[in-house]
Amino acid sequence: MSDLEKRLQGGIKLAAKFPSAIPGKLTWVGIHPLNPKKRDLLPLLRRFRVDLPKECDVVFRIRKFDIDESIKTGEVWVGEDSFENKEDYFAFDVESVIVQLIKLGIRVETLKPERETDYPI
Repeated sequence: MSDLEKRLQGGIKLAAKFPSAIPGKLTWVGIHPLNPKKRDLLPLLRRFRVDLPKECDVVFRIRKFDIDESIKTGEVWVGEDSFENKEDYFAFDVESVIVQLIKLGIRVETLKPERETDYPI
């Protein structure tokens, strides 16, 4: 089992930041492990027109967005309205997470536990 698999299956949120193609912005990618048994998950999935598979042990929400580079200084409060170019993806196993990261051009080894980053969510 890879380090990524251990972290994701352990419910650890992962994140990484990258320079954005937009001057003055940073791009963030976050992977949020979600519990498929929680009631608040279904409305979230419906909002994105995603169906929950019947035999599902875990759901991963992959979020990609740009934020103002000034967030690095901690001088800016960040909320959902602060995110630009938002993209959301859902995966139902670790392999699908890896495939989506590859499609996004994200190297798996750049992801760190969220608590080790200044991930704004």
